[in-house]
Amino acid sequence: SNAKAATTRITTHLRVVAAFALLAGGAAPVRRAALAGVLYLGARQLGRPLLPLPTVWGVVAALVVLEPSALLSPGFQLSAAVTLAIVRWAGPVAERLGRFLGRAGGAVASVPVVAQAGSLPLVGAHFASVPLLGAAVNVAAVPFGFALVLGAVAALGAALVWPAAAGALLGALGGVSRLLQSVAGSGAWLNAAFPALPPAFAAALCTAGAAALTPWRRAWIPALGVVAATLTWMALPGSGPPEAGEVRMLAVSEGMGLLLRGRTAGPVLVDAGDADDEAVRALASLRVRRLAALVLTHPDRDHSGGAAAVLERVPTGAFVFPAAVAGREEVVRLRRIARAHGVREVPVRQGSRLVLGGVPCTVAWPPGDVRSGDNDASLVAVFRLATVRVLVAGDIEAPGERALLATGFPVRATVLQLPHHGSATSSTRAFLAAVRPSVALAATGRRPRFRYPHPSVSARVRAVRAVLAAQTGDVEDVSWDGGAALTIHTVEPVAVAAR
Repeated sequence: SNAKAATTRITTHLRVVAAFALLAGGAAPVRRAALAGVLYLGARQLGRPLLPLPTVWGVVAALVVLEPSALLSPGFQLSAAVTLAIVRWAGPVAERLGRFLGRAGGAVASVPVVAQAGSLPLVGAHFASVPLLGAAVNVAAVPFGFALVLGAVAALGAALVWPAAAGALLGALGGVSRLLQSVAGSGAWLNAAFPALPPAFAAALCTAGAAALTPWRRAWIPALGVVAATLTWMALPGSGPPEAGEVRMLAVSEGMGLLLRGRTAGPVLVDAGDADDEAVRALASLRVRRLAALVLTHPDRDHSGGAAAVLERVPTGAFVFPAAVAGREEVVRLRRIARAHGVREVPVRQGSRLVLGGVPCTVAWPPGDVRSGDNDASLVAVFRLATVRVLVAGDIEAPGERALLATGFPVRATVLQLPHHGSATSSTRAFLAAVRPSVALAATGRRPRFRYPHPSVSARVRAVRAVLAAQTGDVEDVSWDGGAALTIHTVEPVAVAAR
């Protein structure tokens, strides 16, 4: 009779798990969690002794066998690694932390500490940055989360007998929820860039990480090795700009992302490409850990698509954008993110002068009330790095170029970012003659959808005796030391005399 009762209980549990999976929508993480529950209950039904660590390993292996594609999912990798790390290490870590925090404090603190240490290389590899305050923020969030759960249960009970009291309690819980969100958001204030791992190093970390999640008595050796190696990789210094000044076209797939920096100036990022996190990954690969400013030329996706990720994951001093597009939905969203992360908002218009991380910047266009189309409301600005003037023109087109030249603003510059990626609708003869650049950069991304720069633009650039440096031609950056000559970094670097 006892065996029959146990079977009935487990059968009921299986039905509950299946119902949960259906009600929750059946998304991939829900399917995996439900499947893990079914496997666990099935093992219980067989009457086998279940040791926590081997059981979790067995569930992970079964999930991979049943759904091999899960192995490539960041969510699955993180959940598996964190669960295994907590099962293997939360107890020993709690015991050691308990010597300083007391038994309860050690138990509470051990879980987020182990979770962050266990997920450190995976988080960095998938998101190109690591929130260093993650464990501390999770510990600080515990009392707020506990209060929310208890309050929600109490409100549910009160709603049956006293709806007014339940409403008041839910109102109070709204304040607790906002506090919890504030605490959670504080974890993004200290992010560390995580450059892409070399394949051999990544394989070594995976091997050591697997060994650290076994019952082996000396598993602490590979566990500490993984954490130490990951932190060392993050702390390695970047090479920095090789010369007095540099304009680098970031390796985004489409759109524009320009990094301006010098030995003692910047770095300033102008636009962030199309994809969500490509700019963040490109900055991490250069070990750029902090930006003096993010400058947005205009809201089109191929310029602003990666800006949210930059503001969220890269410590940034200021967010600069044209005042003429401050109310655009895309810009409003980015302003909200900037505000939440303590980034200073700087709306600018024609004539605005500012210094961004030691880089002087003068805004040439647009005026605050421009009524032209999106592209002609694009920011045009002159940046000075050492003795070289760099003109960033965004996506301004022929009508905007004519309107800008009519204002008489001095647009002469040594380096020009070709307007609108070098499309046929921009870079008029009059505009190029006024700028008279030594080098014209076609910042298009590595795989643009359209043919940039257009042959007619290439011909007009050659007519003003400038060197055309196209990103699709494997040009990454232009640098200079003193300003007498510029170096275009191709397979064979090219020296160009600066006007």
